[in-house]
Amino acid sequence: MMIRRLTDAMKSGGKWPAVRVSQTVFYAMIALTVVMFGAFYLIGYENPYDDNPDFNAPLLTGAVVWFMLLLLAAAIVTVVAAATVSTRKHSHAARNANGINARRLTASVTVLVVLSLVLTFALAPTSAVYVNGSPYHDTLWLRATEMFVDTSLLLLIAALAAVVYGYCRHRINRRRG
Repeated sequence: MMIRRLTDAMKSGGKWPAVRVSQTVFYAMIALTVVMFGAFYLIGYENPYDDNPDFNAPLLTGAVVWFMLLLLAAAIVTVVAAATVSTRKHSHAARNANGINARRLTASVTVLVVLSLVLTFALAPTSAVYVNGSPYHDTLWLRATEMFVDTSLLLLIAALAAVVYGYCRHRINRRRG
């Protein structure tokens, strides 16, 4: 299916709508993730840890860590690029699109995401976490982990609320009209 999409894009001169690009990138990321974690669990997962044979030392742990760091870097670059492009686009475009101030909306979303990251980092607990039976005390990484988890949950809840609101509003407008 992805190969067909790529050949369609080449035939159309590489001009894809944003939805198609987004879907293709999403499917590619899902495929890479499935392959990476499948290999992680199927290739050398049962290797015993040298210091304590009761624990596993999977062979591809480093590959999974680098894959996650690569995805994180790609996400950061994408967010910064999207915010920059969106801000520049809305600074020259019509300020009101369908009664919505596009520039103010872009700035508000950017500020709220950054604010949620800062607040979840500041409010994260710093108590030790036990990993493989020994305490882990590094407060920076404990806070960073909590920040990403909590912010992800907040954004997922906000996205779910927006979908439910849009669906309900669509149903109400459909019944009226």
